[in-house]
Amino acid sequence: MDIKETNLLLTDQPSRPVQILLVLWGIALSGSRVFFGLNLSWTTILLPILLLVIFLSYGYDLKFAAIDLFLCFTGIYALLISATIMPYLVPGSPIDKSAIIKYLIIIIYFFIAQQLPFSAIKTIFRAFVNFNVLIAVIGIISTLAGLQGTLPFMYYSAERFFGFMNDPNYFSLVQAMSVCILIASDIKFKHSNILSILLISSMLLSGSKTSVVVVIVLTTIILIKYFINNLNTLYRVFLGLIPIICLIIVIYFTKQFWIPYAQNLGEILGQSPLVQRLMSLFDPNALDSGGSGRTILWEIGLKIIDAVHGIGVGMTSYLSVSQILFNVSVLSHNTFLQLMAQWGVPLASIFLIWLILRVIYNLHVSVKFSKTLALMVATIFIYFIALSLNNSPLVWFVFGIVFSERNNHHLIESSD
Repeated sequence: MDIKETNLLLTDQPSRPVQILLVLWGIALSGSRVFFGLNLSWTTILLPILLLVIFLSYGYDLKFAAIDLFLCFTGIYALLISATIMPYLVPGSPIDKSAIIKYLIIIIYFFIAQQLPFSAIKTIFRAFVNFNVLIAVIGIISTLAGLQGTLPFMYYSAERFFGFMNDPNYFSLVQAMSVCILIASDIKFKHSNILSILLISSMLLSGSKTSVVVVIVLTTIILIKYFINNLNTLYRVFLGLIPIICLIIVIYFTKQFWIPYAQNLGEILGQSPLVQRLMSLFDPNALDSGGSGRTILWEIGLKIIDAVHGIGVGMTSYLSVSQILFNVSVLSHNTFLQLMAQWGVPLASIFLIWLILRVIYNLHVSVKFSKTLALMVATIFIYFIALSLNNSPLVWFVFGIVFSERNNHHLIESSD
């Protein structure tokens, strides 16, 4: 049978079955659960099907780059380190089979993203954003209506909303990625500002401290973009300031009426554990308040890197090494440290620098989605500071698109 007769090809106008598959992939990127001890994305179910479509579409014309060889080398290096050196540096630290599986999974996500054409990525991103807006609306309504108890599978401790993810912090990352797609405008959405407000609101409902920082950054970008697009002359700037000045004057002269209500509202909100958690970000000890203890975890991560002389623990369980060396089984909650502790400082540094240079190159030559991907990578890096996302399928899917060999020679096309 001719491959072209299978109707399962990735083209600029794919068949209906392929379109449905891509839409489902975009939706599934917004959900994850723990199965067999592994934190797996819903897209895991679709992996074999999408891989089959890719192989049917391209056959021997699969695109590979130097980064693929680097990641293969890194995997082999990590395995050899665990088998040969780690038993001497950290006696009693076995090779972790789950670490091998997780690494293979992220490589597959990276590979899939590299092979997808512009039209497929556009379909995935559009479905991803639309589904996350729907989840945001559910979160906002259920929280305002006090329905947390009726949706226990979407809330942590009946306070922190996490949608269909298994962690509020990861949920806020997913929503932030959607906001990045909207802000960059490589794909056009109707009422993108309203959609952004809904997504940003749901990020705050997650109770993630990191999300507060990201919200401030993304909101600033949105405002700057708005003023650049809509107030490009002194005349328009003046007209734009008039209602703001009038509003300030009205607020000042009516303060005796609204201040008591604002104080009462502040007292009510101050009793909410979610608000208390978010406000703790502005405490002097924000990194360690609210049960975070980030600085201690980072110190352990640095000590592990030092204990293995910067060569990495490889495919050995990071948690096991932490337990053996420091009698506590914890992750670093910092992806930069996590990568350096597992891959080794040289390889992790090379990859991160390579990624940054590729993002800059894509922007320079106007690769499709270059603005979207630059904003997404920058946002991911902010989350890297406080979370361990080295095994996140979504993160590696985005990285794979950055290194795509199918889209990097084509300029951005207008999309409706």
